[in-house]
Amino acid sequence: TSFFSFRVNVNYSKTIYKNGVKYIDSCAFEYDEMLKSIVLPSSVEYIGYYAFDDSGLEHVWYIGNEEDLENLYIDWGNECLENATWHYIDSVDDTTCNKCGAKRVAITKQPQSVTVECGKTASATVNVTGDGLTYKWYYKDKGSSAFALTNSFTSNTYSVQMNAARAGRQIYCVVTDKYGNRVTSNVVTLNSKHNFVWVIDKANNCSVAGSKHEECTVCKTKRNVNTVIPATGNHTYTNIFCNLASHSIIFSL
Repeated sequence: TSFFSFRVNVNYSKTIYKNGVKYIDSCAFEYDEMLKSIVLPSSVEYIGYYAFDDSGLEHVWYIGNEEDLENLYIDWGNECLENATWHYIDSVDDTTCNKCGAKRVAITKQPQSVTVECGKTASATVNVTGDGLTYKWYYKDKGSSAFALTNSFTSNTYSVQMNAARAGRQIYCVVTDKYGNRVTSNVVTLNSKHNFVWVIDKANNCSVAGSKHEECTVCKTKRNVNTVIPATGNHTYTNIFCNLASHSIIFSL
Protein backbone atom coordinates (compact mmCIF):
# COMPACT_ATOMS: atom_id res chain seq x y z
CA THR A 1 0.00 0.00 0.00
CA SER A 2 1.39 3.38 -1.00
CA PHE A 3 1.30 6.47 1.20
CA PHE A 4 1.87 8.79 -1.74
CA SER A 5 -0.10 9.56 -4.86
CA PHE A 6 1.13 7.83 -8.00
CA ARG A 7 -0.09 8.67 -11.49
CA VAL A 8 0.06 5.56 -13.66
CA ASN A 9 -1.49 6.92 -16.84
CA VAL A 10 -1.74 10.50 -18.04
CA ASN A 11 -3.52 11.42 -21.28
CA TYR A 12 -3.81 15.16 -20.62
CA SER A 13 -7.57 14.95 -20.20
CA LYS A 14 -7.68 11.85 -18.00
CA THR A 15 -5.72 10.58 -15.00
CA ILE A 16 -5.95 7.12 -13.46
CA TYR A 17 -4.76 6.48 -9.91
CA LYS A 18 -3.42 3.06 -9.02
CA ASN A 19 -5.43 1.04 -6.54
CA GLY A 20 -3.77 1.10 -3.13
CA VAL A 21 -2.88 4.80 -3.21
CA LYS A 22 -3.95 6.49 0.03
CA TYR A 23 -3.08 10.15 -0.39
CA ILE A 24 -3.14 12.69 -3.21
CA ASP A 25 -0.71 15.52 -2.70
CA SER A 26 -1.74 19.12 -2.17
CA CYS A 27 -1.76 21.22 -5.36
CA ALA A 28 -1.28 18.02 -7.43
CA PHE A 29 -3.49 19.24 -10.30
CA GLU A 30 -3.81 22.92 -9.47
CA TYR A 31 -4.41 25.02 -12.62
CA ASP A 32 -4.46 21.86 -14.80
CA GLU A 33 -7.18 23.05 -17.18
CA MET A 34 -6.67 20.07 -19.51
CA LEU A 35 -7.77 17.62 -16.83
CA LYS A 36 -11.40 16.61 -17.43
CA SER A 37 -11.70 13.19 -15.84
CA ILE A 38 -10.09 11.15 -13.10
CA VAL A 39 -10.40 7.52 -12.01
CA LEU A 40 -10.14 7.35 -8.23
CA PRO A 41 -9.84 4.10 -6.21
CA SER A 42 -11.63 3.73 -2.87
CA SER A 43 -8.22 3.21 -1.21
CA VAL A 44 -7.67 6.99 -1.29
CA GLU A 45 -8.31 8.39 2.21
CA TYR A 46 -7.05 11.96 1.89
CA ILE A 47 -6.88 14.58 -0.87
CA GLY A 48 -4.66 17.54 -0.03
CA TYR A 49 -5.59 21.20 -0.16
CA TYR A 50 -5.83 22.82 -3.62
CA ALA A 51 -5.19 19.41 -5.21
CA PHE A 52 -7.71 20.23 -7.95
CA ASP A 53 -8.01 23.99 -7.52
CA ASP A 54 -8.81 25.83 -10.79
CA SER A 55 -8.51 22.62 -12.78
CA GLY A 56 -10.78 21.58 -15.63
CA LEU A 57 -12.05 18.52 -13.74
CA GLU A 58 -15.66 17.66 -14.62
CA HIS A 59 -16.06 13.93 -13.91
CA VAL A 60 -14.79 11.58 -11.20
CA TRP A 61 -15.02 7.81 -11.74
CA TYR A 62 -14.87 6.36 -8.25
CA ILE A 63 -14.01 2.67 -7.83
CA GLY A 64 -16.38 1.98 -4.96
CA ASN A 65 -19.75 3.08 -3.64
CA GLU A 66 -21.17 5.97 -1.67
CA GLU A 67 -20.43 4.20 1.63
CA ASP A 68 -16.75 3.88 0.67
CA LEU A 69 -16.74 7.57 -0.17
CA GLU A 70 -17.46 8.41 3.48
CA ASN A 71 -13.91 7.33 4.31
CA LEU A 72 -12.43 9.97 1.99
CA TYR A 73 -11.41 13.33 3.48
CA ILE A 74 -11.16 16.17 0.97
CA ASP A 75 -9.19 19.15 2.27
CA TRP A 76 -10.12 22.77 1.54
CA GLY A 77 -9.69 24.47 -1.80
CA ASN A 78 -11.07 21.59 -3.89
CA GLU A 79 -14.33 23.05 -5.18
CA CYS A 80 -13.67 21.68 -8.69
CA LEU A 81 -13.46 18.17 -7.27
CA GLU A 82 -16.53 18.57 -5.06
CA ASN A 83 -18.60 20.09 -7.87
CA ALA A 84 -17.64 17.47 -10.42
CA THR A 85 -20.07 14.71 -11.40
CA TRP A 86 -19.24 11.54 -9.49
CA HIS A 87 -19.73 8.11 -11.08
CA TYR A 88 -19.44 4.79 -9.27
CA ILE A 89 -17.76 1.78 -10.91
CA ASP A 90 -16.58 -1.63 -9.74
CA SER A 91 -13.08 -1.68 -11.25
CA VAL A 92 -10.72 0.38 -13.39
CA ASP A 93 -11.91 -1.63 -16.39
CA ASP A 94 -15.59 -1.08 -15.64
CA THR A 95 -17.14 1.31 -18.16
CA THR A 96 -20.66 1.87 -16.78
CA CYS A 97 -21.63 3.93 -13.74
CA ASN A 98 -23.60 1.84 -11.26
CA LYS A 99 -25.71 4.83 -10.26
CA CYS A 100 -26.55 6.81 -13.43
CA GLY A 101 -25.65 4.38 -16.22
CA ALA A 102 -23.14 6.78 -17.82
CA LYS A 103 -20.59 4.93 -19.95
CA ARG A 104 -16.87 5.58 -20.09
CA VAL A 105 -15.27 5.22 -23.50
CA ALA A 106 -14.05 1.70 -24.27
CA ILE A 107 -12.90 -0.05 -27.44
CA THR A 108 -14.95 -3.16 -28.21
CA LYS A 109 -13.26 -4.01 -31.53
CA GLN A 110 -9.88 -2.86 -32.75
CA PRO A 111 -9.28 -1.81 -36.38
CA GLN A 112 -7.57 -4.37 -38.62
CA SER A 113 -4.82 -4.12 -41.21
CA VAL A 114 -6.10 -4.54 -44.76
CA THR A 115 -4.78 -5.16 -48.27
CA VAL A 116 -6.70 -4.06 -51.38
CA GLU A 117 -5.94 -3.68 -55.07
CA CYS A 118 -4.35 -0.42 -56.15
CA GLY A 119 -7.08 2.10 -56.93
CA LYS A 120 -9.56 0.44 -54.57
CA THR A 121 -10.67 1.84 -51.21
CA ALA A 122 -9.02 0.59 -48.01
CA SER A 123 -11.03 1.03 -44.79
CA ALA A 124 -10.38 0.49 -41.11
CA THR A 125 -13.02 0.76 -38.37
CA VAL A 126 -12.79 1.00 -34.59
CA ASN A 127 -15.88 0.02 -32.58
CA VAL A 128 -16.26 1.99 -29.35
CA THR A 129 -18.86 2.35 -26.60
CA GLY A 130 -19.35 5.55 -24.63
CA ASP A 131 -21.22 8.84 -24.46
CA GLY A 132 -20.58 11.80 -26.76
CA LEU A 133 -17.69 10.23 -28.65
CA THR A 134 -15.28 12.15 -30.88
CA TYR A 135 -12.74 10.52 -33.19
CA LYS A 136 -9.31 11.70 -34.28
CA TRP A 137 -7.33 9.68 -36.82
CA TYR A 138 -3.57 9.87 -37.22
CA TYR A 139 -1.53 8.53 -40.15
CA LYS A 140 2.07 8.01 -41.21
CA ASP A 141 3.29 7.09 -44.70
CA LYS A 142 6.46 5.20 -45.51
CA GLY A 143 9.46 7.44 -45.09
CA SER A 144 7.73 9.69 -42.54
CA SER A 145 9.15 9.92 -39.04
CA ALA A 146 5.99 10.92 -37.17
CA PHE A 147 2.22 10.51 -37.27
CA ALA A 148 0.08 13.44 -38.38
CA LEU A 149 -3.53 14.27 -37.56
CA THR A 150 -6.01 14.21 -40.43
CA ASN A 151 -9.20 16.25 -40.30
CA SER A 152 -10.74 14.35 -43.20
CA PHE A 153 -12.19 11.61 -41.00
CA THR A 154 -14.22 12.32 -37.85
CA SER A 155 -16.17 9.05 -37.52
CA ASN A 156 -15.11 5.59 -36.40
CA THR A 157 -14.05 4.64 -39.95
CA TYR A 158 -10.99 5.67 -41.95
CA SER A 159 -11.26 5.16 -45.74
CA VAL A 160 -8.86 6.12 -48.50
CA GLN A 161 -8.29 5.20 -52.13
CA MET A 162 -5.00 3.35 -52.37
CA ASN A 163 -2.14 4.30 -54.66
CA ALA A 164 1.62 3.91 -54.67
CA ALA A 165 2.20 6.82 -52.26
CA ARG A 166 -0.27 5.43 -49.70
CA ALA A 167 0.88 1.83 -49.79
CA GLY A 168 2.04 0.81 -46.32
CA ARG A 169 0.30 3.75 -44.60
CA GLN A 170 -0.07 3.28 -40.83
CA ILE A 171 -3.06 4.70 -38.96
CA TYR A 172 -4.58 4.76 -35.48
CA CYS A 173 -7.53 6.47 -33.80
CA VAL A 174 -7.88 8.42 -30.55
CA VAL A 175 -11.44 8.39 -29.19
CA THR A 176 -12.61 10.77 -26.45
CA ASP A 177 -15.94 10.77 -24.64
CA LYS A 178 -17.83 13.76 -23.25
CA TYR A 179 -16.37 13.12 -19.79
CA GLY A 180 -12.81 13.59 -21.03
CA ASN A 181 -11.88 9.90 -20.98
CA ARG A 182 -9.69 8.88 -23.89
CA VAL A 183 -8.63 5.60 -25.50
CA THR A 184 -6.20 4.92 -28.33
CA SER A 185 -6.62 2.13 -30.86
CA ASN A 186 -3.95 -0.20 -32.16
CA VAL A 187 -1.81 0.95 -35.07
CA VAL A 188 -2.80 -0.84 -38.30
CA THR A 189 -1.41 -0.83 -41.84
CA LEU A 190 -3.14 -0.15 -45.16
CA ASN A 191 -1.52 -2.15 -47.95
CA SER A 192 -2.18 -2.22 -51.68
CA LYS A 193 -1.36 -4.71 -54.40
CA HIS A 194 -0.76 -3.49 -57.93
CA ASN A 195 -2.52 -4.71 -61.07
CA PHE A 196 0.60 -5.33 -63.16
CA VAL A 197 0.58 -6.03 -66.91
CA TRP A 198 3.53 -6.47 -69.28
CA VAL A 199 4.35 -3.53 -71.54
CA ILE A 200 6.59 -4.00 -74.61
CA ASP A 201 9.28 -1.30 -74.84
CA LYS A 202 11.11 -2.77 -77.83
CA ALA A 203 9.81 -5.63 -79.97
CA ASN A 204 12.08 -8.57 -80.61
CA ASN A 205 12.49 -10.45 -83.87
CA CYS A 206 14.31 -13.47 -85.14
CA SER A 207 17.76 -12.00 -84.64
CA VAL A 208 17.40 -8.99 -82.31
CA ALA A 209 16.35 -9.12 -78.64
CA GLY A 210 13.66 -6.80 -77.34
CA SER A 211 12.75 -5.42 -73.90
CA LYS A 212 9.69 -5.07 -71.69
CA HIS A 213 8.57 -4.06 -68.17
CA GLU A 214 5.60 -4.59 -65.85
CA GLU A 215 3.38 -1.60 -65.16
CA CYS A 216 0.38 -1.08 -62.84
CA THR A 217 -2.68 -0.16 -64.87
CA VAL A 218 -3.86 2.18 -62.09
CA CYS A 219 -0.90 4.09 -60.66
CA LYS A 220 1.68 3.35 -63.40
CA THR A 221 4.19 1.92 -60.95
CA LYS A 222 6.83 -0.07 -62.86
CA ARG A 223 8.86 -3.14 -62.02
CA ASN A 224 11.13 -5.58 -63.86
CA VAL A 225 12.30 -2.72 -66.07
CA ASN A 226 14.48 -3.66 -69.06
CA THR A 227 13.48 -7.30 -68.95
CA VAL A 228 15.03 -8.91 -72.04
CA ILE A 229 12.82 -10.54 -74.65
CA PRO A 230 15.17 -12.99 -76.35
CA ALA A 231 15.48 -13.06 -80.10
CA THR A 232 13.30 -15.86 -81.44
CA GLY A 233 15.95 -17.42 -83.66
CA ASN A 234 13.18 -18.52 -85.99
CA HIS A 235 14.58 -17.33 -89.28
CA THR A 236 12.56 -17.63 -92.48
CA TYR A 237 14.80 -18.36 -95.47
CA THR A 238 14.01 -17.90 -99.19
CA ASN A 239 15.78 -19.17 -102.32
CA ILE A 240 16.76 -16.50 -104.84
CA PHE A 241 17.28 -17.27 -108.58
CA CYS A 242 18.54 -14.88 -111.16
CA ASN A 243 17.06 -15.06 -114.68
CA LEU A 244 19.95 -13.82 -116.76
CA ALA A 245 17.85 -13.50 -119.90
CA SER A 246 15.33 -11.13 -118.37
CA HIS A 247 17.63 -9.80 -115.72
CA SER A 248 14.94 -10.54 -113.12
CA ILE A 249 15.17 -12.13 -109.66
CA ILE A 250 12.84 -14.94 -108.74
CA PHE A 251 12.13 -15.73 -105.07
CA SER A 252 11.34 -19.30 -104.22
CA LEU A 253 9.87 -20.05 -100.81
